[in-house]
Amino acid sequence: VGALLLSEAYDLLGQPYPGTAGLQPKDLNLAGFYERVGAAVHRANPHLLLIYWDSVGHGPRAKFSITRRPAVPKRVYGFEFYSSRWYPQGLRRLRRFVQRGHGWGHPVSIGDFTAFNYTRRESGLDYPATWRSQTHSVLRWAKRHGVGWNISGEVDEKLAVILREWR
Repeated sequence: VGALLLSEAYDLLGQPYPGTAGLQPKDLNLAGFYERVGAAVHRANPHLLLIYWDSVGHGPRAKFSITRRPAVPKRVYGFEFYSSRWYPQGLRRLRRFVQRGHGWGHPVSIGDFTAFNYTRRESGLDYPATWRSQTHSVLRWAKRHGVGWNISGEVDEKLAVILREWR
């Protein structure tokens, strides 16, 4: 059905790997990468939906990893959505991505949503007591704004009940 062109595309920007000090989004040229790889994948299978992921750092001056709109055929603009709370930080972050993707005229999808770490609890990560209501809020907002989503991690019956409401 679809292919994610590159997972963790921004990792070189967010991790202190040797030789990456001072690396900026323009240095990665992710738009050019997605165009080249997307064209090759599309030639091999023109029926696939091509998903390309973006990221943005934290803080008011944070930059997106993709510096321009990539020309990718049959594309979906996606991003990971990790947040410890929905309001106001999560909502603000989600709006930035959605405005960007829709501004480019691309469908938008949340990749790797963990229901505020609830699906990662087996890894020892804390999740808020309000994870259920916050998850409902995210999925309601996504539906209202035409945003797709997927869950990353272990789904138990508590989460499945919520997800069935929003499928």
